[in-house]
Amino acid sequence: MAVDVLKTHPYASCNFRENLSISLKDIGNYKLNQVQTALKHINEMVSRLESAATKAQAKIPSEEEIAATELKLADLSKRNVRLKESADVMVGRLDVAIARLAKALKD
Repeated sequence: MAVDVLKTHPYASCNFRENLSISLKDIGNYKLNQVQTALKHINEMVSRLESAATKAQAKIPSEEEIAATELKLADLSKRNVRLKESADVMVGRLDVAIARLAKALKD
């Protein structure tokens, strides 16, 4: 089987474009548009990331704020211990009072 060189078009850029609908220039323009669109999307994403990083950086507390928070936490922990001790004392007193009432009701 012989191949007729004039009827075959191995390249889209050849001068014999009777059966071809696109050229290398068309392909190049299409690819260029895709690349430009991709670059636009990348730039938008980078801007969003930079914005998020700036916001996250602003939320990081300073050393002074961290120290103040730790002091508040230590103070609250001490208060919590005192409240638990007070609650235990009150529970003991209530248990004694309930026991007295129960004994008085039985008598």
